[in-house]
Amino acid sequence: MAGLDRESIYAALLARLQGIQSLKSVSRRIPPQDIGPQEQPAAFVPAGKEVPQYMASLIMRWLLHPAIVLYASTDNESLSPSTQLAPLVKDVEAALQWQPGESPVNPGGATTLGGTCVHCIINEVEYVEDVSGGQGVVFMPLEILAVATL
Repeated sequence: MAGLDRESIYAALLARLQGIQSLKSVSRRIPPQDIGPQEQPAAFVPAGKEVPQYMASLIMRWLLHPAIVLYASTDNESLSPSTQLAPLVKDVEAALQWQPGESPVNPGGATTLGGTCVHCIINEVEYVEDVSGGQGVVFMPLEILAVATL
C-alpha cells in the first residue's frame, strides 16, 4: 500500500529505547497519572505532529515530531532530579546514533532507525524538576524525516 508506514517507524524507535538497560519501562502511551518511583526511570514516546513536505515531481516526504518523555525520581534530598535524568538523556542520545549495518551508511551520524526513515534526531532537551518532591521529567522532541512509498 502506498503512503508513509508510520507504525514501522514508531516500532523501530520504540525498539531502540527498549534496548536501553537503564530504563525500567518504555511505552508509546503516556501514563494516565503520575507513575511511582518503583516504575522509574521510564520513557514514553507519544506520536506528535506530522508535517508533509510536498515538492512537484518528488516522492512525498514527511517530518514526524514525536517526543520522548523521560521520568526519573530521587528520594535523596541532596540530589537534584537532573542527576538521575542526565545519564538517561546520554543513553537515549547513544541509542539514536547510527549503528553498524544501518542503511544508508552514515557512521557517526543520526540513525535511520534501521532504514525506516531518512533520519531521526533530537531537537532539544528540556528538564523539568520538582526538587522538593524529587521527581524529574525530560522532554526530548524529535524530528524524523521519512519518505512515503509509491
